[in-house]
Amino acid sequence: MNLAEFTARVQGILEKQFPDQRFVANPEDGVIVSDSMRFGLANFMAEIQGAALSDEQFEDRITQHFRHAFAMAQDDVLVTPDWERAKPRLRLQLANLQIPEFNQTITFPFSNEVCSAVVIDAPHGYAYVHKQYAESWGQTTVDLIEIARENLGEAVKNTNLMQVPAPGGSGLIIVQETDGYAAARILLPEFREFLIEKLAPRAGFVWVGVPNRDFLIAWPDSVAPEIQASIRQQLAVDSKQQHHPLCSVPLRVTSETISPVE
Repeated sequence: MNLAEFTARVQGILEKQFPDQRFVANPEDGVIVSDSMRFGLANFMAEIQGAALSDEQFEDRITQHFRHAFAMAQDDVLVTPDWERAKPRLRLQLANLQIPEFNQTITFPFSNEVCSAVVIDAPHGYAYVHKQYAESWGQTTVDLIEIARENLGEAVKNTNLMQVPAPGGSGLIIVQETDGYAAARILLPEFREFLIEKLAPRAGFVWVGVPNRDFLIAWPDSVAPEIQASIRQQLAVDSKQQHHPLCSVPLRVTSETISPVE
């Protein structure tokens, strides 16, 4: 199923499940517009296309996804953010620079593909913070980034990670969380320090791959060259095939810096 076919199928389900709303589709671009929202479907398609879903399961998945989206649209902290209510929900996120709305949002690019962005967290997703919000809140970009980083650190204290042995080094560390911030953990100095302490305390740096939003892999430079080459090849593949794509190349990470290999 290509993007146009997926979009047409989703439109049919939405018209059936939400008859009180009007949906207009642009199948070639993978976009559906409702009375109140605009939905890009490319990431969602990538997220579910690998699952072997029956027609009933597919419809349930579509319905649940959009029910969450409509609930977010009713969240007044997302729609008309008030500073005191938005502040504890700010998070730092990694995002692909191809997202068109980034020219209006608070971002800090650090590679040709990826930037960090300030978002407002919600139970089933997040919304990017627009520059106009910062102005109305009387906050500087630097202040918002620092608050978002601190909040993210508090939110991900209990991280499930997997340590995998690898020839020639102290192994690999993999984070595959479903909280939407697996890759964003690399923006936290304390998490970078943790990776270095576990994998390469003498070298003082590790390699980190974040091919998509929900996956992070770290390894020391001492890992066998053929293993590193395999990881790098897989990063390039996953950044093109997985949902919410990020970086196709490794990042050289120290406690203070993140440098993409471009």
